[in-house]
Amino acid sequence: MSEFNRACVKGMQNEASRLIADIETTYGFVIDRGGRIQTEWLSTCSGPVFGEWFLKLMHDGKICYVDASINQCDKKHITIRCGLPKSSKDIVYIATANVTTIRYIVAEDPDFFDPKIKALANAIAKERAKQARNGCVCRYLRCQMRIRVGTVTHAVSELCSPAPPHQP
Repeated sequence: MSEFNRACVKGMQNEASRLIADIETTYGFVIDRGGRIQTEWLSTCSGPVFGEWFLKLMHDGKICYVDASINQCDKKHITIRCGLPKSSKDIVYIATANVTTIRYIVAEDPDFFDPKIKALANAIAKERAKQARNGCVCRYLRCQMRIRVGTVTHAVSELCSPAPPHQP
């Protein structure tokens, strides 16, 4: 969301703004009824532009609130075996995606791909882990919970309708 917020503030179009626009018109957004995702979005994307956009989505019914849920066996595997911190706010994204139809998490946070690499690796290794999507958390979510995780670039290619052809 912060990449989208930066694009909005600067009045420019980028991959994140294209993704957000497509999600807004095609799917809508799903966030937890407990308010954790909303709180994070509003705190990381401060400023009037994002706040106004968020309120408009709420008013237009483009945000659906759900009771996020994850079974304890899945949560235990993700936190203990894969290394996602137990106190991580990221578990709410997983629990929210778990009760949706599309079952997709757009993330740049290495924790969703391979939390063990976050503290140990350099930027190139972290980027490689995100592109491969074979880290423990990402693989478990995909194979056991049927939740896909992708970066903005992944999500644009997997969720967005094709861009219209360029006209001279």
